[in-house]
Amino acid sequence: MTKPKSSHEIVIRFALTKGDDGDYPSSKDFSEVELLNLKTLCTFNLDLDFGKFEDDFDPFELLEVLIIYNGIDTYIDTGRDGKPEKCGLSWNKDAEQFDGYPAPIIKFTFKEPVNVEWFRQLVMSSTVNLCTSKQKENNSRGYYFEDYNGWVDALGKVETKQWIELMKDSNLFDGRLFKYVEDWNNFPMDPNSTYEELNQSVRDKVGSEQGTTNGKTVGKTKSSNVEANTFLKPLTPSPELAAIVGASPMPRSAIVKNLLAYIKEHGLRDPSDANQIITDDKLRALSGRDQISMLEMSEVLVKHLK
Repeated sequence: MTKPKSSHEIVIRFALTKGDDGDYPSSKDFSEVELLNLKTLCTFNLDLDFGKFEDDFDPFELLEVLIIYNGIDTYIDTGRDGKPEKCGLSWNKDAEQFDGYPAPIIKFTFKEPVNVEWFRQLVMSSTVNLCTSKQKENNSRGYYFEDYNGWVDALGKVETKQWIELMKDSNLFDGRLFKYVEDWNNFPMDPNSTYEELNQSVRDKVGSEQGTTNGKTVGKTKSSNVEANTFLKPLTPSPELAAIVGASPMPRSAIVKNLLAYIKEHGLRDPSDANQIITDDKLRALSGRDQISMLEMSEVLVKHLK
C-alpha cells in the first residue's frame, strides 16, 4: 500500500542502535530489579527541532502522542531468514553489553496534515535514554540510543495494523496517550507513567511563568527547553568542523543549521540529486570524500563533536 504524502496521523518506528552520547553502563550500575525492567529506566526524547532544515517547511501543531510499543520489552518475531528472532532490548550480563535495540512505535496526531517523509527526517535524531538509579546518583546523563543509519521508518496503515496486532498478541501493546505539551519532548517508556504524571513533572520543572497548551496550564520559561531537552546540550566542534560552523560550543541542532547554511551559501548540493553534497576543501577535510549524502554527513558529524 502506498504511504500517503501528507496525513493528520503519522506512525513512526524508531530503530535506535548507536549510542554515541552518554556513559555506557556496566552490570554494576544496575540493580537486580533494574536489569529485569529496563523500560522503567528509559525515556524517549523526541527531536522536534525545526531549525535543522532550511526554510522549506513551516512548524506544525502536534496534538497527541500515542505509545503503541515502548521498544524495550522483548518478544519473538520471524526474522528475514524465516527463523525466530528475539526483538526488544535486554542486558547481557556475561558479555557486559545490550542485546537488541530499542525500537518504539509511536503515533503522532497533528492539527493539520503533515508531509510524512519530511516528518520522518525531522524526528530521525530522536533518542532513547537509559539511566540507572546509580548513574543518576553519580550525576551521569546515562546512555543514549540514537539513529544515524536512516532506519527510522514511517509506517503505512497496513503495517501499523499488523504491528498493533502483533503487540496485542504479545501483550506488549502500550496504549498510553499523551496530550502534547509544547517544548516538552521527553516521554517515559515505563508503562506505569501516565500523562497526568508527565504534565505535573512539566509544571514542577519549567518554572512559574504560566502558559496554556491543549487546554492544560503548564509552567513555561525560556530556560525550560534547556532543562528538558538533551538536544540543547552544547557540543564542541573538532578543528575541521569548526572551520565550517565556528569553534564555540553549541547544540547539535545549531551545528547542523550552520552546516546547512554553509552548504547552501557555497552552492554545494548536487544539481541532479539534492540529497548529495559535492564537497569543497573544508567539507573534504571533514569527511574525506569528494561527494557525500546528507545522511552520511550526519554520521560524520558524530566523530567531530565532543
